[in-house]
Amino acid sequence: MMFVNLDGLAKDQGSKAGELAAFLLGELKMPMDKDVAAVAAAYDRTFAEFKLDKGAITVMSYAEEREAIGEAKGKAEGMAEGEAKGKAEGMAEGEAKGKAEGMAEGEAKGKAEGIEETKIETALKMLRLGMDIDIIVEVTGLSIEAVIELQKEAATKFEQQMVKPADK
Repeated sequence: MMFVNLDGLAKDQGSKAGELAAFLLGELKMPMDKDVAAVAAAYDRTFAEFKLDKGAITVMSYAEEREAIGEAKGKAEGMAEGEAKGKAEGMAEGEAKGKAEGMAEGEAKGKAEGIEETKIETALKMLRLGMDIDIIVEVTGLSIEAVIELQKEAATKFEQQMVKPADK
């Protein structure tokens, strides 16, 4: 929809739009908001005179124009406000969801690491007590390869502790 201020446009003497506005104002010979029927008749004569498509311009009273502009402005402001609110809510929701997922993931990972450390500590104690590797595997749930590797590491540490400082 296009709004036309005919009084202002008619002052633009050299343009086609100014010529159209002056013609329409001449047809009306009254302010735009006085008589809607006269405006409509002038509208028809003007479009016939200038061979224009009637759907191209909407002629309305000043009050109707102000109402339409207010409605368009309100709609634009409402859309902008709604978009901003929706974006803020979406970000807050996404942040909360991400935080919750991160905490759950971190908790699960920490728990799994703690369980693994406990298994290793238990296996090391059992090795120090001289228990059979098959029993350690059965009790801790560690693989036989992992228990053998722990046994080698424990033996190396023990040997390092047995070396006297003067022997270094």
